[in-house]
Amino acid sequence: MKLLQVNDPHLSDKPPLRRTPQYLEELFEKLYEIKDIADQYNVDALVIPGDVFHQKTAMRVSYFLTLRVLRWVADVKRRIFVLPGNHDLTDNNLASLVRQPLGTLRFMPNVTFLGQYDVGFNGYHLWGVPGVMTDFTVDRFIPKTPWQQTIIVAHGPIVVDDKNYPYEVLRAKDIAGTAFLLLYGHFHTPIEPIMICKDAPLGMTTFVNPGAISRGTIGADDLARTPQVAIIDVDQVDPKVLPLVQVKYVTLTKAKSIEEVYLLEQVGKEKEHNLSVEEFLTNLVGAKVAVVSRESLAKAIDESSAPPEIRSLAKVVLEETN
Repeated sequence: MKLLQVNDPHLSDKPPLRRTPQYLEELFEKLYEIKDIADQYNVDALVIPGDVFHQKTAMRVSYFLTLRVLRWVADVKRRIFVLPGNHDLTDNNLASLVRQPLGTLRFMPNVTFLGQYDVGFNGYHLWGVPGVMTDFTVDRFIPKTPWQQTIIVAHGPIVVDDKNYPYEVLRAKDIAGTAFLLLYGHFHTPIEPIMICKDAPLGMTTFVNPGAISRGTIGADDLARTPQVAIIDVDQVDPKVLPLVQVKYVTLTKAKSIEEVYLLEQVGKEKEHNLSVEEFLTNLVGAKVAVVSRESLAKAIDESSAPPEIRSLAKVVLEETN
């Protein structure tokens, strides 16, 4: 069995901050390249682990965009398993799916939603853990099917290392052994496919995250990566034996260069502006003001070395302060 994993499209009518206006068109170019990859590798199904759309509010997604997604789904002509991500739901509520743009995909004959019950496919069990962040716990990763026949598809903060993070994460080692294969999204930075053992020699799980096909933010990871998808080949000779899993990441050639997708000149100006603001605040804090009054603060602003536009803005804020 061959699966094609497509992570975090984040389709949106309006481009994210610092992205060029062509954001949506570029995403559809990649989606149709993914269709071609599915044909090239003759995959049995596509798996999308969440965040098909970017806007959580249905009113902010146009009918035109929703229809384009439905058209792409029809053009793929293959089974597509879709898991709702946190951007596909309102208020972390899975029941909101029917009112969301993603919910319209339930009318497509080749789409199957994951996350509410076990789904059988080609002799395997697909178990979905949707992006409900308020309930993304180890308990959600205990399917009722044999682990060597189970594939988990999840959307959430799964990490394969032991680093400390400033937010809550779910360690891969804590959920290893619940399925032989775990395909997940949410974190946009890819990881190399890794097999983690819970109780050797049983309980081995291969974790796969090829990274998001979208590039919305402009963090260091986004500047360094090229969008890609995963081809997962599963071969199970004996149902009692751990299936052989082979994973290949395929780079999307339709993805544009960093210079073509980000407003880098605007970003550069914003960095300069932020540095000016930081310098101004540092100077203001270090200024010697005998008596703290509106007049003394205005004088300190005038005497600072910040650019004129920063000083003018600070004085406007000061004048509007009661």
